[in-house]
Amino acid sequence: IQSVTVQEAFTMYITGKGISEKYQRVLDRFLADVGNRLVNQALNRHLHDWTQRQVQEHGRGVATVGKDLSIVRAALNYAIRANGLAVVIHKPEMPDYEKKARPVLSRAELRKLFGMDLLDWERQSLIASLCMGAINSELKVIKSRDLNGVTLLHIGSGKTKERIRTVPIPHLHSWKPIELSEGRIRDRLSALIKEVNPDASPYSLRHTAESEMT
Repeated sequence: IQSVTVQEAFTMYITGKGISEKYQRVLDRFLADVGNRLVNQALNRHLHDWTQRQVQEHGRGVATVGKDLSIVRAALNYAIRANGLAVVIHKPEMPDYEKKARPVLSRAELRKLFGMDLLDWERQSLIASLCMGAINSELKVIKSRDLNGVTLLHIGSGKTKERIRTVPIPHLHSWKPIELSEGRIRDRLSALIKEVNPDASPYSLRHTAESEMT
């Protein structure tokens, strides 16, 4: 093989590794931003620029971008090794970044949000995000039995052991397991929150909870 494109490299990686949906989203985002270019030394410049944009323009955390960068580099290097290409993909330096304050939903916006005609899973997810800072992957794994009466909601797994927690939630009478993917959960909750604040995101809801507690 004389050349491999980014899209071909990602397809090889996905097929060979059987990656998760989360990895797929990262690769799709990189491809949409950078374009389907040839995998050669010039790609290092685009990888560097993509890293800068993710942090400085899109406001993603340095740690998150670093993890996404590792996924992209792993996919590219997988195809490079598989096809014997004389290409070295370097790890870009992470940019300096002054973290911007995330929007916080006002009480009026929260009233408007919860006054909407919400599905059961949407309402419970918004409540869990607000009261216990639950993220999409946690919302997906919560079971009906994790709600103790109408008081305590338990999250038994998370990105780290510190994320395991039980929190009082007096606003839920039951919990219905969510059958949607993490991506579908994120997209729907984002759409609902943007209806009351176009500049906000699900992170704003969790940031609102932190502000209320402080």
